[in-house]
Amino acid sequence: MKRALLTLLIFAGSLAQASAQDWPSKPIKLVVPFATGGATDVLTRLLCEQLTVELKTPCVVENKGGAGGNLGGAAVASAPPDGYTFLVSAPGVLAYNKILYRDMPFDPDKELDPICLYAFQPNVLVVNPAVPVKSVKELIAYATENPRKLNYASGGVGSTSYVAGELFRTMAEEDARGDY
Repeated sequence: MKRALLTLLIFAGSLAQASAQDWPSKPIKLVVPFATGGATDVLTRLLCEQLTVELKTPCVVENKGGAGGNLGGAAVASAPPDGYTFLVSAPGVLAYNKILYRDMPFDPDKELDPICLYAFQPNVLVVNPAVPVKSVKELIAYATENPRKLNYASGGVGSTSYVAGELFRTMAEEDARGDY
């Protein structure tokens, strides 16, 4: 968190030097392209609190979810490039949504500039205790023997949890067929 804050402050300092006005002279907006309450939102709110204290300027979080993060990404891409609007996102919006979505409302490679990586969010596999498995191998075997009986939750198409679930499904199918 401290490294992210330092990186953001250095970036902000370069913006302040480039403009005639002192930065920040108005509130800073951190756009989370997902619903309120998720991991990205919670981590961003913690970062925002610290930025408010360090910069002595209000920092606000705006949740703009939808289309796997594309709506929030598009909002930031179309915002004035004045150093007051930032996208805080999981990899999907920046990396693989351009593969998953035929029509992106913005080009993340051309319309957004990366600043820093400030958190890691691991994906974990958990199973309801009522499912009669004790290992990943048993889970794959159970799913193979009981098609359409299991499901998983994700943040929607394009979310990291969705891509992780699809990767797991693909790898499990390869494992069940013996394709390595």
